[in-house]
Amino acid sequence: MHEQLPLGAVLTAEGDVVIPASRRPNGSTRKPIRIRQGYLPPDEVQKYKTVANRRHEEELKRAAEVRSAVVDELSMEKLSLGTKTDVSAARGLPRSSDKCSRKMQGRQHLIKDTRAGMVTSSEASREQHQQLQLQLTEVKKKLTKIADMGNDSLTARQVVQISKLQQQKVEIIAKLNGATFLRTSASADGLRTRLDISL
Repeated sequence: MHEQLPLGAVLTAEGDVVIPASRRPNGSTRKPIRIRQGYLPPDEVQKYKTVANRRHEEELKRAAEVRSAVVDELSMEKLSLGTKTDVSAARGLPRSSDKCSRKMQGRQHLIKDTRAGMVTSSEASREQHQQLQLQLTEVKKKLTKIADMGNDSLTARQVVQISKLQQQKVEIIAKLNGATFLRTSASADGLRTRLDISL
């Protein structure tokens, strides 16, 4: 016997599937229409699915089965609001392959990392600010010592050292004010720097 008959079709005593005779609105009759075995109307034919689409659907079905099995096996203790654990992590099962869950997990890690990073970065920025201030005072002390010695008895090496110290001073002040330095290649008249101020 046939599993499923088309809409309006009838199984005859001989075993054929037929759409029975009917009367038209003008009064004439239609002949019974015999339907071949295995015939599918065009509107019931499934659309072509690529191999990738079929695999994706199978993965989704498997993931749904795994999720339902995990939910069935979980006890009420693990579903309490006290602890926030991932269902698949709680059971030791691999995560499903759908993109949504991976994105959510990535976002949660990102949020945790940024919160932790904000705390450590604020402490680190305070320490870095103090270090920069110490470096600035040291550079200023060296420059004042050289200035006290006088400009008459300076050697070429000391002149280079003064220019480097002044450059360091400018860089440290800029870092304290929030600017960053981008060094370019050395030119004929010395090392040139370019300021990139981030506002």
